[in-house]
Amino acid sequence: MDPFFGMLTLLSLALLQDHSSRDMRAVRRASIPVGTKLYHGSPDYLQLEDVPDGPAWFSTSPAVARAFSSRRPSRVFEYEVVEEITGLLLVSSQEDFVLLFGEGEFEEIAAEGNLELAEAVINKGFGGWIVPQNYPEGDDILLDRPEHHLQRTGRVQMLMSE
Repeated sequence: MDPFFGMLTLLSLALLQDHSSRDMRAVRRASIPVGTKLYHGSPDYLQLEDVPDGPAWFSTSPAVARAFSSRRPSRVFEYEVVEEITGLLLVSSQEDFVLLFGEGEFEEIAAEGNLELAEAVINKGFGGWIVPQNYPEGDDILLDRPEHHLQRTGRVQMLMSE
């Protein structure tokens, strides 16, 4: 079985109804199981020896991680989930953010930028988010405290100027 498909299968089984949210009908949580490989793109000038401080963005797709590291030269680091990651907001569409915050509040937060949106989701009690197929190449995963769940595998891809 394709590892990514297997992760999504486990992910779909881990969905929970969030009864503490603003709108209990639609806010869903997801988890990422132990053994899942995640990738993080970083400009070469950052000397990542271990797991980046959170909040930080990852993907199960090396291609998405390459896109995250927009400066060249850069590197893509591979990590393995060593402790299950739970409590992630599962985002299927922008409507999931609207249901969590309310339309007016979401628009204000989103206008401030991705980091502000990430911090607002974390302040609502989530450990980050996962947006399956946010990009044609794969998912977008935000983790609040990646150092609690990930270990670097040692595999690094160097990306040179294009």
